[in-house]
Amino acid sequence: MRCTFISAQDALPTADAILFRGRYLPSVDNLPARLPHQKWIFYETEPPHKTWIFVNLTNYNGMFNMTSTFSTDSHIPQVRALSYHRDGRIFNKLHGEDFAAKKRKDVPVAWFASRCLTQSRREDYVKELQEHIKVDIYGKCGDKQCGSNTRNDDCDETLLNAQGSYKFYLSFENCLCDDYVSEKIWKVMNLNVIPVVMGGVEYSNIMPKDSFIDVRDFNSAKDLAKYISYLNNNDTAYNAMLRNKASLRGVSLKPHKSTGCKICQRLHETKGQVSVVHALDAFWGSRRCLSPEVYHKTQAVDDFRVDLEQVKISSQRG
Repeated sequence: MRCTFISAQDALPTADAILFRGRYLPSVDNLPARLPHQKWIFYETEPPHKTWIFVNLTNYNGMFNMTSTFSTDSHIPQVRALSYHRDGRIFNKLHGEDFAAKKRKDVPVAWFASRCLTQSRREDYVKELQEHIKVDIYGKCGDKQCGSNTRNDDCDETLLNAQGSYKFYLSFENCLCDDYVSEKIWKVMNLNVIPVVMGGVEYSNIMPKDSFIDVRDFNSAKDLAKYISYLNNNDTAYNAMLRNKASLRGVSLKPHKSTGCKICQRLHETKGQVSVVHALDAFWGSRRCLSPEVYHKTQAVDDFRVDLEQVKISSQRG
């Protein structure tokens, strides 16, 4: 199964498929003419509300044949590549390791953020958390900086893994959308820091629950702060949790293919077949995301996963 990916505009008339980035969709009047044999694919890596900022998807109902997003019900899902599992050999080797010894205790929590007004209202949650425990904020949303860019690897290593680093890292997504998880969690998996997570994915499907802290397990930011304080003051308990995380190893989900390869394979598999996404606005709409008020009342992502039977995507799937 071979495909050639071309970005040249003059290739449109001969292309078997055209990939459109959702947030950069041209106006309906400026769409190219679609040839009978072509398949149009709606492609987006960002959550729905970020797409609707730029484009009204209702105008594109019935124009696409396939979807490719991070959601698992897409025709071509962009599935994450890794799942983390405990390596018993490493776990045993880390017996007696004193992780807390090289961590700072005065300010236990760090948060890196450059987007300060978000759908998840994570900034409000952090503000409330700060009323009960010390949190240092790096980036545009706080008063601390690490060099010129807190997103670089050196800052991650210095602030989260090295001598005198923080014990806890807030891995809070900027939106609470079904299946959405970003680099905020991936980048700390190989660092000796405990992630505190907030997002619309079931994190226990990524790694064991004894390896991270989920805000949904607490009734309030105050209760979360109490638990973090307990771990901060109890080296035995902290070391046990970080030992659990430090012994994790990423395992590729099989079969693993790049998004490009998945698109190519799907096009070959559905050659000659017809499908239409009649309700693109419903497919990539607000039903995929929860308001913070509802989110914090649930105890598991499965409690609010979109009932896909209610989201009518009138399409014939290949």
